[in-house]
Amino acid sequence: MAGRPQHLHGNGHDDDRGGHPDASFALGAIGMEDELVRARISHMAERLDDVASLKNDFAQLLEPIAAFAAELPQLKAKLLETESMRPASARGTARWRSRSAASRARTSSSRTSSAA
Repeated sequence: MAGRPQHLHGNGHDDDRGGHPDASFALGAIGMEDELVRARISHMAERLDDVASLKNDFAQLLEPIAAFAAELPQLKAKLLETESMRPASARGTARWRSRSAASRARTSSSRTSSAA
């Protein structure tokens, strides 16, 4: 071992810093692991921001639906009241029109399904 340069250590790795090469490799691995953890935490923080944004979006969608659901019984009562105030002949005509329209819709849908 007399002919060996001083900067080469027992395992044959060149280490210019004078430290053990396995220690520098371990520090490098720890640094890489640290960066991986940082990247994953950053990604998770972005996902949490997305979840918070979606929560706000759904809350904004829910408000008009909840308002409609709250008004629905009143609107039904008003509709029944309006229907009861119409003359009987007009109510019958309106029902006949809606029934015949529904009948036409069923007939046309059965034609298209039988043609397919």
